[in-house]
Amino acid sequence: MPSDRLFIQPYPDRPQPDPRRRQGIHGPDAQPTAAAATPVLMRRLRAHTATVHAATEALPLMRRVLTDHPSPAGYRGYLAAFHALYLAVEPALYAATPAQLLTELGIAPKLPALQQDLRALAATAGGAPPLPPPGSCQAVRALLDLPDTTRGAAALGGLYVLEGATLGGQVIARHLRAHWPAGVTLPTAFLEFRLHHPGGGWRGFGVALARWTARHPGSERAILDGALGVFSMMHEALAAAELGATEAGPNRIADAPIKGPRRPVASTPGWP
Repeated sequence: MPSDRLFIQPYPDRPQPDPRRRQGIHGPDAQPTAAAATPVLMRRLRAHTATVHAATEALPLMRRVLTDHPSPAGYRGYLAAFHALYLAVEPALYAATPAQLLTELGIAPKLPALQQDLRALAATAGGAPPLPPPGSCQAVRALLDLPDTTRGAAALGGLYVLEGATLGGQVIARHLRAHWPAGVTLPTAFLEFRLHHPGGGWRGFGVALARWTARHPGSERAILDGALGVFSMMHEALAAAELGATEAGPNRIADAPIKGPRRPVASTPGWP
């Protein structure tokens, strides 16, 4: 059975080897490397977004792609909701991040892959890619309306969320292939983005994030807040898409507009 974890949690809670020992560095004055510090920051990001993470995974829209009878319309609704969110958020986050840092992070925009998949599904599921959810563009602008270094830190937190959202893509793609209707096109450029664009990998992203944080002391709070802000936007967009589909009637998620009230998301306790 495929995993029902649509956002694969990195760095599970297990003892981490001490890289200082492998390098022969001992004693109270030994300083941890960026690679050693990576799990700490990534675990803090995971903990800081845990509540909204669980709420997002519980949304019916997220579960629909893992049923035993997935449909082109349901899958298109899933991709369309992500497309609307990425259209509002991804360009702003990339614009707030220096090109050299993007290279170090080993990441690339996912929006073109979403658009490619939606075009491929148009023949069977119909509909045009939706616009961003109401208020989302203003929300991301407000999130990034900060001084340069703080704005960059908030953008990094947001990129952590967008990258993490693709980690379970290959699991979902395998499930869809096993249950997809015969003779119907199944585009997976978004779900399998990491397969075709490996980049630096998730751990490489964490190492680059830790190095940047080490060069900018005091930036961790903005990274955590940026991650929580973007994850909350993701939850609200996907919840609104589901609400719109429900109001439009059964099996109409592919064509339903993204609308409905913005749902508040409880925050996990902040880090000191």
